[in-house]
Amino acid sequence: MKLFVPALILVLCGALTAYHYPNHREANLLNAHHQQINSAAEQLDLDSLASLRATASGELEVAYIDYRLALAAEAHNQHDLMHTALSRSEAVLKAMQPQPEQIADAQALMAAIHLRRMVHSDEPEPHWRALEMALTLGYHQEASNPSLLMVSAMAARYSSEEAGGGQAMADLMLNEAGIQFERLCSNVCGTSNRAYIWQGLAQTMHRETGAAGQWLLAQASCQTLTTGT
Repeated sequence: MKLFVPALILVLCGALTAYHYPNHREANLLNAHHQQINSAAEQLDLDSLASLRATASGELEVAYIDYRLALAAEAHNQHDLMHTALSRSEAVLKAMQPQPEQIADAQALMAAIHLRRMVHSDEPEPHWRALEMALTLGYHQEASNPSLLMVSAMAARYSSEEAGGGQAMADLMLNEAGIQFERLCSNVCGTSNRAYIWQGLAQTMHRETGAAGQWLLAQASCQTLTTGT
């Protein structure tokens, strides 16, 4: 399978689009809720994730919680729940009309959903094509989006070097994802609207591969910026 890695993506990284971000008070309030989501997901707490879904603020957050719920269900070998949660997440993303600043993150999440479906499918090609389409749409909106780069790193592990993937490309994209996330947090203090999806994808990558590096430093720096700790 051919991995979609857009031409010049690594060169284009750095010119972040100037979107409107929440003020510090809004960001800090959102950050506390997003930390609850990612904490429950890391603990594979299905009940807490279900409760948090009921109080989610916005469709993108609902879709993200369902994605993390699917991964937690997978870890518990509850594959019916996993498939249900992935289907719900995809349906929400397809139905939503995202704000401009949400498009790239929403497409990153869509790509991540199809990556999980591809792993568990007897017919992976349709999911691979859907993954590539989501990445294409997302990169067109924001070439340096760290969540897109993180999913690209995850997808590279399932593609050969000849097709543009492989471990070396995965490492390169992973490192670039960390650099761009750190830049995002440095430029815009407390942007948990942008942070929580990337942090969740980074947690997933770390759990699956043990990969560590720039993203760990980036997560720590953004945690300091958003919470003051």
